[in-house]
Amino acid sequence: MAGGTRSLAVALVVACTAYALTPLASTDSTGSTAGDHVLLAVLLLIFVATISACVWAASRDRVVTHGKWLLIAGQYSAVALWGVFGPAWSTLPAVAAGAGLLVWPARTGYTVCGVTAFITVYLAAQESDVIDILGRAFIVLVVFVALSTALELRKELELNAHRTARLAVAAGQDRIYRDLHDILGRSLTVIAIQSDTAATVAETDSAAAQDQMRRVNTVAREAISDMRSIVRGHRHAGLASEVQIARDLLSTSGVDADVDDSIEALPPEIDDVFGWVVRESVTNILRHGRSTHASITVQRTSDGARLEVLNDHRGRNSRGSGSGIDGMRERVDAIGGTLEVRRQGGCFTVVASVPVKEEHR
Repeated sequence: MAGGTRSLAVALVVACTAYALTPLASTDSTGSTAGDHVLLAVLLLIFVATISACVWAASRDRVVTHGKWLLIAGQYSAVALWGVFGPAWSTLPAVAAGAGLLVWPARTGYTVCGVTAFITVYLAAQESDVIDILGRAFIVLVVFVALSTALELRKELELNAHRTARLAVAAGQDRIYRDLHDILGRSLTVIAIQSDTAATVAETDSAAAQDQMRRVNTVAREAISDMRSIVRGHRHAGLASEVQIARDLLSTSGVDADVDDSIEALPPEIDDVFGWVVRESVTNILRHGRSTHASITVQRTSDGARLEVLNDHRGRNSRGSGSGIDGMRERVDAIGGTLEVRRQGGCFTVVASVPVKEEHR
């Protein structure tokens, strides 16, 4: 319970209790016996203990379960005060029931309130000022029911806020996992290819082997840097840089790369997503290693932007799903675009189409 709502609950309970105890100031003790005084003191003590328990529980946002018998005793000590000492105490049952409503489970609280209301009507019917008694009891119960409802709504809002926070954390974790897959997937693929190349030429051309291993070292260091950037949330996969890296990697791997260098400026969110699509698509091309030709084309359309990554891979990997492709699709969907993965005419093609806002056209 938030501090302001908690303080309001405590203040209302205390105020209603003080109002209900005002008969003490005007009680006429003439003719009262010592037994009457003892009974009054005991009943008031139970009542005050009940209200104190409610205030304590409400101030700590707790539901009373183990102390329910104390609360039940408090409810009916209030009824006994009215029944024994007269209608001056008629407001106490409503106060006790309402206070219990704040800290009891809803079903129990409303059940007790219903029973208390029935008893109140029964006792009030025997008094001359029945309307006044019922009116005061009704007002007290309405106040507590409204407060109880407000507290429940507040708890629900806080619970939803916690759920939203947990979902945000989970979404952040999913982003990190997905980014690590994309970044490390390509880097490890490149390291594997270049290591194989170095091993192949080591016996015949040591200089070329050393050059390949230096490239492996560079890629590994870049992967470490990228991983740190991902964890910190600073990683930005710009389209232009990813296209240039893709050209170099494809050429190094023996794939004829046809890359369109004339890339127009795109909105940052589209530039970032297209960069990721290029990265993952090229990773797939390198990973399966059966392509001889690949092309990367970026076009501005009348109402958006279109990225196409094509290769002549003829292997089995022509599915439209998988962790890498699913990751690309999620990114494209997040900015209102569509991702199409298809095999046609002996080529495997990934097409990302994204609408561009009018102010960026």
